[in-house]
Amino acid sequence: MRYKIYDRHVKDSKYELSNSDEAFRGSDALLFTVAHEEFNHLQPLEIGNLMRHRIILDTRNCIDRDLWTKHGYTVFLLGSG
Repeated sequence: MRYKIYDRHVKDSKYELSNSDEAFRGSDALLFTVAHEEFNHLQPLEIGNLMRHRIILDTRNCIDRDLWTKHGYTVFLLGSG
């Protein structure tokens, strides 16, 4: 399994960090594990053009599920049945 980590608030990590475009480019899925305010302003269409598959697992209920679904994403919300 390969993964990329993006969090603009983390400056030093034992894991390799990517910028947002690197993290989205060629990805099969996005995993939201923190609810940073800037995630509310992500552009689903632009990000989808970078991704291989439009799949999201939102563990924090931090995105507008209807908006992302409208743009062709399959969105899973942790704990929503």
